[in-house]
Amino acid sequence: MQNIKQKVGTIIVVRTSSKRLPNKALCKIIDQESITVLINRMKRIKNSNQIILATSTDKSDDVLEKIAIKEGVSIYRGSLNNVALRYYEAAKKFGLEQVVRITGDAIMCDEIMLEKAIENQILTGSDVTFIQNMPYGTAKEVFNFKTIETIALKAEKPENTEYLEWYLENNKIFNISFIKSNYVFDKSIRLTLDFEEDLILFNKIFEYFKIDIDKFTLYDVLVFLKNNPEIVKINSHLTPKFSRNDLNLNIKNV
Repeated sequence: MQNIKQKVGTIIVVRTSSKRLPNKALCKIIDQESITVLINRMKRIKNSNQIILATSTDKSDDVLEKIAIKEGVSIYRGSLNNVALRYYEAAKKFGLEQVVRITGDAIMCDEIMLEKAIENQILTGSDVTFIQNMPYGTAKEVFNFKTIETIALKAEKPENTEYLEWYLENNKIFNISFIKSNYVFDKSIRLTLDFEEDLILFNKIFEYFKIDIDKFTLYDVLVFLKNNPEIVKINSHLTPKFSRNDLNLNIKNV
């Protein structure tokens, strides 16, 4: 039986120097910065002990530290381009045994499935727990401290760890487990913030739910999009910048 009292932290990695949508963390969804919206949604996770906003030491990210302080969450500032190192150092500083990986563009991360992933991760003693059957941009992972330490210290191309999920999928190195949602949804749905069209879609979603802004769930959003398929088309044509095969994802000496 695993120690169910392990310290769990939700680490949100974010910086303002995004290329495709400049300052996307500060773009307004209704009347709040997108990163503030995400922080408030992640506060719903009941079995996470702490939220840490992990940004860079670059002066351009001073504004993010101010937001973290305003929202009452912890702050860590580290490497601008080595994302795995930033996760690792933040986890080490705050003594985390388990990490919930959140990216600053994942506005509709699902607290319900994340709670189940945390529970699975601790009870199974896995290195990584993945959530399957999730709309694009909402599938995040939970991993233990040893896992992020391995990636941070031994990735051959540290700059590629921005795409951390592809490192975590290495089942030759890590003990991986999966949980699966029961959601039914259009596979073309895109719920991540990388382009102007993504911002338009999020604003339509949050405008619709603004009366229940602190309560509506990913399930509610999927029902809304099913009933309004024209909204899905706003950004469904957009594609990721890289695929796995484009990047060196090797880990040294493991």
